[in-house]
Amino acid sequence: MVDAQRVFDNYTNATQDFPRAGTHWFRDWFYPIWRDHGRIAVMVKYWKLLSQYFPVSAGKYARDLTFGEMVHFMSGATNVNLKSLATTAFGWPPESEQEFTAARAAFPQVMY
Repeated sequence: MVDAQRVFDNYTNATQDFPRAGTHWFRDWFYPIWRDHGRIAVMVKYWKLLSQYFPVSAGKYARDLTFGEMVHFMSGATNVNLKSLATTAFGWPPESEQEFTAARAAFPQVMY
């Protein structure tokens, strides 16, 4: 258990510079989603939705997801609109809103 707590603490305290300096991806995004929306099942559903609906070319995803697409697909995996969680975790500049709106229009099969 000591190793598990150490790893959890390391991830919880880690920050990244994307999408803005000081972002806590694990603490503010991945852990709350995992904890509150089905644990491993939510990640399985996220990857399943991507494999079903995201464009593929030559057996690989055709391009990187936009930030808005990532929030949209994760929202589909949780069955909850995660825009407010994303806003708290990362901020929500106008380009995030544009990408999110475009993702909802491009992938209407992903529902929440």
